[in-house]
Amino acid sequence: MDTTVGAWDLESIMNYFGQGEVVSPTDIEMVQQFYGKPSDVLYYMTKQKGPSQEISAYDIVTQKEIGAIPLPANSQSLINRVIASPDGKRVYVLNSDQYSSEVAAIDTDTNTIAYVRANKPAILIDQLEVSPDSKTLYLLSKTKSSVSQSFCGVPKRVMRWAT
Repeated sequence: MDTTVGAWDLESIMNYFGQGEVVSPTDIEMVQQFYGKPSDVLYYMTKQKGPSQEISAYDIVTQKEIGAIPLPANSQSLINRVIASPDGKRVYVLNSDQYSSEVAAIDTDTNTIAYVRANKPAILIDQLEVSPDSKTLYLLSKTKSSVSQSFCGVPKRVMRWAT
């Protein structure tokens, strides 16, 4: 499926027929539509393994840590993925042990955990993505089921959660 972003832009770096050599306003609009607007805060993992897992918030402008967010975890769990929503309102953390996975949603306004959600029945999630409109989480599992789809030739179960 093709998506149109803005009008025809002869100066776009993506225009293979034009002379574009710099990033144009339409290029910026397209990137922000699909990946979100840049933020002044970077979220990164400071403690990966349970039981004391932690995500930190770092202000890029002041170059200071502005928050440490502890995550509930058992002693065997690991943080597998940290991903921000395109609208910048949430940071999602995928946390798994050998039997199950859960997702923690961090509210970026308060740097607190908005919710933690585990999948039932327990299924190991190996990939997490957020929709471009930030309204849906897509969780992919290697577990085969009647709702399996194939991604790159690997059967995976696809689950959707409202954010």
